Amino acid sequence: MRIILKIAAAAAVAAAVPASAVPVITSAAVTGPSGTVWNTTVDSYFTLFLQNPYGNNLNPNDNFTSAALDPGRTDVTIAGDGWPQHTSAGNSDPFYTLTLILKENNVSKTLSGIFTEPTSFGSNGTFAPVNGVVNFSGVNYSLTDFNWFRGMSNIVGSYSVASKDDPNRPIGANYDYQGAFTIKAAGVPEPATWGLMILGFGAVAGMMRRRREGAVEATA
Repeated sequence: MRIILKIAAAAAVAAAVPASAVPVITSAAVTGPSGTVWNTTVDSYFTLFLQNPYGNNLNPNDNFTSAALDPGRTDVTIAGDGWPQHTSAGNSDPFYTLTLILKENNVSKTLSGIFTEPTSFGSNGTFAPVNGVVNFSGVNYSLTDFNWFRGMSNIVGSYSVASKDDPNRPIGANYDYQGAFTIKAAGVPEPATWGLMILGFGAVAGMMRRRREGAVEATA
């Protein structure tokens, strides 16, 4: 009986993290309040380049389709052309919004968060989720980090050069933006699973209590 109760409790805990298909990122965009836009859509805005893992370009030619999330945690490095033009420093906006579209089984949901740039030299920017959590198949996916800084390198320069032949692809400065974002996954027990867990833990607790009472009687 004791073994059965332990197995039931363990099974209930395992069921708390359901197995399901992994969502994919179908689009990503970084936007500023002044109207600046970097995204993974083929349009007249700057391209938002994604890498996952680091060094593996997901859209080197502005050809992003989708990217599956990694189990447990997904870390994505992002980069975009420098703006304003003809400048070597300074962000285009005081803060930026990251918007991600996640899709699973033809259902799309949005994650978003805001990164506020540092206000003084040597200080760090701050991240705040807006729509920070979405749920697919009993699993919560949370946007836990996002940052976007203007650097001193022309890291997307090859694309900028190619853009000169296409009026629909804007050309930025040589000092580009770079950053990253993180999505974490955590299982959420279904109501029926909660019931099994409570029943299983209750049964185990009851057995332990009876064992303690038996031990007290034996020593009395």
